[in-house]
Amino acid sequence: MVKCYGRFVANAMKVIGFVSICFIIRVVNAMPFKIESVRHLGVLKVIYSGAVTLDERINVVHSLCVDHYDSTRFRIYIDARLVDYQLSVAEQEVFGAYIASREEFKDALVAVVVNDGQVKNKNIITKSSKSGQIINIFDNEDDALQWLVSQSV
Repeated sequence: MVKCYGRFVANAMKVIGFVSICFIIRVVNAMPFKIESVRHLGVLKVIYSGAVTLDERINVVHSLCVDHYDSTRFRIYIDARLVDYQLSVAEQEVFGAYIASREEFKDALVAVVVNDGQVKNKNIITKSSKSGQIINIFDNEDDALQWLVSQSV
């Protein structure tokens, strides 16, 4: 991260000082999600870790739509095994409705990988499925990716 923000860091250190810039770098590195493209499979991977709030989850969906949508059917792999914050029922309803409202997610294929016994956010799945999404829950990455790749476009 420091390399990507090299000029920013150098200029910021002159203006706000070393302690403040260390805080900024820590905040940048603390994002509880990562989005990767697996081009050869045509899959976008969202990897969550730690406490992922409703706002952060909405930011992920927004980023997928703005930065990664290419007018083809979304194939999204979500790794939620390291999430340690459970959304409330109301937050699940809001998030599911937001996903369903996004045209880019119409008919999306979504594979979610969770740990055995992990809460599955059923309200999100129910609400977001109303836009035609097909969502499946898996307990391992291989099965999830195999299912995504095997689905017709």
